[in-house]
Amino acid sequence: MLEAARRVRDGEEGNVRAEDRELMAFINEIYDAGDKAKIFVFGSIFGGTGASAIPVIPRAIADAAKVRDSSMRIEGAAVFGCSLLTDYFSFNVPDESQRRAERIIADSNNFARNSQAALMFYEDDHTVQSMYERMYHVGWPTREDFSSDAEGGKTVTGGGFQKNPAHVVELLCAAAAHHFFSTGSARERGEMVYRSAIRDGSSFSFEWQDFVGTEHAKEFQQRLGLFYAFCHIVKTVDGGTANTVRHFADYGTADYVNMDINDAKDIDKYIEDFLYNVDGDKVRPAWLFQIRESVRASFLLSPEAFATNLRDLKDLNFGLLFKEEAHQFGRRRFGLLAGRPYEDWKQTLTNDPSVRPDPQVQKVNRTTERFLAHCFNALAKLYQFSVKG
Repeated sequence: MLEAARRVRDGEEGNVRAEDRELMAFINEIYDAGDKAKIFVFGSIFGGTGASAIPVIPRAIADAAKVRDSSMRIEGAAVFGCSLLTDYFSFNVPDESQRRAERIIADSNNFARNSQAALMFYEDDHTVQSMYERMYHVGWPTREDFSSDAEGGKTVTGGGFQKNPAHVVELLCAAAAHHFFSTGSARERGEMVYRSAIRDGSSFSFEWQDFVGTEHAKEFQQRLGLFYAFCHIVKTVDGGTANTVRHFADYGTADYVNMDINDAKDIDKYIEDFLYNVDGDKVRPAWLFQIRESVRASFLLSPEAFATNLRDLKDLNFGLLFKEEAHQFGRRRFGLLAGRPYEDWKQTLTNDPSVRPDPQVQKVNRTTERFLAHCFNALAKLYQFSVKG
């Protein structure tokens, strides 16, 4: 970080990287924000890089600012928080030939000991105690086996080739950051609070408030649930964003036919990364599906929403996505339209003017933004959440 600051300060032609400029732009924003600046550091403390970086990053930001301009002072004004994620996975022990070749290599047998050592250090270290206002300790009671033979039988212990599936503790770290940014300064140094979830045998039963507290639980439920429903309609039912736009036109809503094709492709890619992609008839879990698998129990939405084959997903009655009847629709239909929430979706888009994008309360300057807002509003109306948000 200091080297990046020096390169930007000296401005040597061809020597300043784009990421150097981005870092210094970020530091300038921190400085400009003064005592309103809040910075959150995500760290896993069972390896090496995360554990050692947590005490260093606040000081490095302050020192990099001084390199750029000796009059810039960040310490004492900006507020720092961090997550301390202890060990939650393991992998095969590297063999001797790999150890000799790579010299410095992680061994998951040491992860628990590393976590303990890091926490003991943070408890006594003056820099950590003086720089961080809030520290969120996130843990998991079991260890997932993330062994991988992708690299010719070698154990992948880090870097770009280590691509572990998503885990719920990572979402909990994000929830910690949400709490940090949505609350004021700590009332008292050393105050300890905790949050846990109900455990039944080897699995947890998570509720919305377990991540964001009761104050934000309904908003979290609405945002995550409605986005799942949107992804399901676009990917599973319609077969892609471009098809959804064409269907809108078929229903009499041709507002989005000029959507940039690259925007449509970006939405489709994001949905695949968020939910799942398909290999033949087999569902390959992506972020949300992987998180649900790590919980090994019912997770927030209906169990049917996480089916592992495409046929079952296509048969999903997404009107019953939420467990609460207050946020379900299509339950009282009979006859040929029973259990067909897509018809309700279609009718709402076509006949309900209240779900059209509203520039007074929504950011809808571009065609793609209007399309997404229209989908959000229609789903909010169907699931009986606040329509505009």
